[in-house]
Formats: sequence, structure tokens, C-alpha cells
Amino acid sequence: MAPLDAWSARHLGALVTLEAHAPKAVEGDTLLHFDIRADNLLMDSGGPGPGVWFVDWPHACVGASWFEVACFAPSVAMQGGPQPEGLMARRPNELQPSPADLLAGVA
Repeated sequence: MAPLDAWSARHLGALVTLEAHAPKAVEGDTLLHFDIRADNLLMDSGGPGPGVWFVDWPHACVGASWFEVACFAPSVAMQGGPQPEGLMARRPNELQPSPADLLAGVA
């Protein structure tokens, strides 16, 4: 096994703590695609308004309702959309993760 890089070695304790908190942080009963990005979305303008279809579901699972948005946010920013913080801020307050849960889940 290769040795840890300097950054990982310096932050190993914090990373272990985040990993220990992660399962509880992302707990929930919302159906998650778990791989949303631009190439897993289809846009449809055939109905009364534009629709979005989520395709390619091999990683589907259940978890916290905020987790999908947090994982999709970097892809949105890379495609020219709002930065992750701005996208997450659009969610109602009652659907916001705590900062500790967000950090553990993303880490």
C-alpha cells in the first residue's frame, strides 16, 4: 500500500471522524438516483412545460433528501449553473442539512 500524501497524513484524524459520522449524516428514506449528472438527464419539451427525465439508475438507494442535491451541485456548476452553495440555498430551510451532516456526507 502506498503511503499517504502529506495533506491526508496531516488531516487523517479529521477524515476518520468525518467517515465515522457519514452513515448517520446521510440516513433517510428518500429514493436517490445516486449518480445524477448532465449525461444522466434528458430534457423533454413535449408536454405542457419542460420536463426532466432521470436515466441510468444502477446505483439507486435510499438516504437523506438533501444528499442528491449536494452531490449533483458540482456538476451543475461545471455546466454553467449556480455554485453549489447557491444551489443548496434554494432548498427550503426544513430540508437543509446541518453543516456537520453536509460535510460528513460529502467527504
